[in-house]
Amino acid sequence: NQPETREAARILALEDALETGAFSKAAAIKDLPEFYLAYAAQAAVVDGQSVDLRLTHPFNNALIDAARGRVDETTLLAMADDLGVGNRAHAYFALAMHAASRGDRATAAQYFRRSAARAVGHEFPYRAALENAKRFESNVAK
Repeated sequence: NQPETREAARILALEDALETGAFSKAAAIKDLPEFYLAYAAQAAVVDGQSVDLRLTHPFNNALIDAARGRVDETTLLAMADDLGVGNRAHAYFALAMHAASRGDRATAAQYFRRSAARAVGHEFPYRAALENAKRFESNVAK
């Protein structure tokens, strides 16, 4: 029941909801560090909710804007690269969330795969990206 424990529990709940594709549940989690708020906002976009959240860090805002389709892939990847190679995993995840919000399961699966490939060695967003890639691939019309 310590504040640090409660925050960690909320982060784990968000990661679990994203991993299982429970985007509505992920969107409802509040009182998160800014980085994770960007992921909750992306989940809200996929859930069809209006998102007006503005955060302090420009890249976190870019992730949200990418999920809403307001930042293109080239711009987002350039921002990610400026911050360090590990940030491409987050950029591809946001692009996947945009595709998911449009119902484009094939593109979402491709971006989730790219996110997972770049997140190896980092539990988050690796597992969420990998599980969503599998989920979206299994539901693509053949």
